[in-house]
Amino acid sequence: MKRKVFDWQRPQDEDDVAPGPRAVARRMGTRTGALLVAAVLTIVGSCAPWETATGITLAGTHNLGKITFVAAAFLIILCMALVLEQCGPYLVVRYALLAGLVCFGLGIYKLIDLHRTAPGITSDFDTALGAAWGLYVTVVGGIAMLAAAAGFAQRERLTLRSLAGMPPRAPREPREPAAPADRAS
Repeated sequence: MKRKVFDWQRPQDEDDVAPGPRAVARRMGTRTGALLVAAVLTIVGSCAPWETATGITLAGTHNLGKITFVAAAFLIILCMALVLEQCGPYLVVRYALLAGLVCFGLGIYKLIDLHRTAPGITSDFDTALGAAWGLYVTVVGGIAMLAAAAGFAQRERLTLRSLAGMPPRAPREPREPAAPADRAS
């Protein structure tokens, strides 16, 4: 049975119509989805507890987690702009690599800082200071961002040279084979 379409249901102009969920999902692809999952994972880790002492937890957003939160949130915005064709893959891959390095680096820095200061605090106050689960999730999210950005770059055939903004190399001219040397024996 064919459904009747009224005039008010028809789009006025093709440019005025927003893409439907299927069109957006088709344009998004697996690589962009992986970047979004990694960014959401990092945001969850940034808002979760990073430090814990006996009975006390401190969220990541009280410290370096603010930086990782902003980096991951901006990556989500760039991924949405890519899906809506408002920016190119070069910008998304460049920023995803940068955000992944920042989130991974700050997470590792905080882990090292906690493990370095924890023995002095435990002997003074008889409390155990350590890293909470959110810090580990942020580090894993940073690694996932780096892996997803590398996969995205490979899919788009982006090289480090092109990501750095350098022009592609000119193709080399083939060399002519050298003439065999005459042996005078």
